[in-house]
Amino acid sequence: MKGCCELNEIKKLDNNRKGFAFLVEIIRLLLCDQGMRFFDKQAYPIVAKKFNVSVCVIERDVRYLLKKAGIRLPVKKFVKKILEEIKK
Repeated sequence: MKGCCELNEIKKLDNNRKGFAFLVEIIRLLLCDQGMRFFDKQAYPIVAKKFNVSVCVIERDVRYLLKKAGIRLPVKKFVKKILEEIKK
């Protein structure tokens, strides 16, 4: 039943915000590249280049997205939980 909580948290995210597109792309990258361990240092620059923004913008918008959804986890922990759920 624990996994259900993470899925409910995803539903709270506003998919109209830029941070949502960034978050989806980060998760997609991590699913495709199992060797990527430090997503903030590896995935963020790739996503930033794709969307033609800075890494700081990626970090800020994803953090803001989670904050507005009432998710108190740091981005790293949230993404890790989502990846664990997807891989089940």
